[in-house]
Amino acid sequence: VENQPSGSIVRILTDFNQALSASPGLLTTIQASLENVERLVPADMLEINLWDPDSRYLIPYRFGTGTGADRQLERSFGRPVAGYSAKILSSRKALFIPDTEKYGEIFLDAKNEQVSVRSYIGLPLLTGTDMVGTLELGAVNADAYAPEDLEVLELISGQVAIAIRNASMLEVEKRRSGELGGLASLAQVAVTPRDPQEIVGRLIQNI
Repeated sequence: VENQPSGSIVRILTDFNQALSASPGLLTTIQASLENVERLVPADMLEINLWDPDSRYLIPYRFGTGTGADRQLERSFGRPVAGYSAKILSSRKALFIPDTEKYGEIFLDAKNEQVSVRSYIGLPLLTGTDMVGTLELGAVNADAYAPEDLEVLELISGQVAIAIRNASMLEVEKRRSGELGGLASLAQVAVTPRDPQEIVGRLIQNI
């Protein structure tokens, strides 16, 4: 960010807001968020982790290894909260580490995917007091990030959290509407005199 003209940053932030407004679905919202974050702060590791309060796991979303139009958003299996993510969730504050090898507060397990990261920034995604997840990025080189990068990410983290929460709620409502619609169809089948074979066919369609 420190090498980008202020006008360029403002343009990216404007594009970011427009992209979130135009992306009502959960996956498209996460994808738009990641795409615009990396325009602001390039990263070798970039992911949004959604908090699942039922399992108490984080569900990671990141881009695959493809490039350009072939690059796809990938969802990994939920993982226990550990390492840098655990500190972010417990403190509910951003974590900025210029050089992870000189950071002695947290020691990562060798299996942790972030062990190869030398520079790290992580932020909680909060809507009020509700935890939505985390935004985490890193670089393989030490001192890749400046405090200004953290400041820009803090500006947008609230917008990302709200957009993801709204998209999640919309998907829940759509799913409920679909379930209620199916139940209504079943009820209609039950009260309307029909040929038995037709009733069985309608029931199968709505299961």
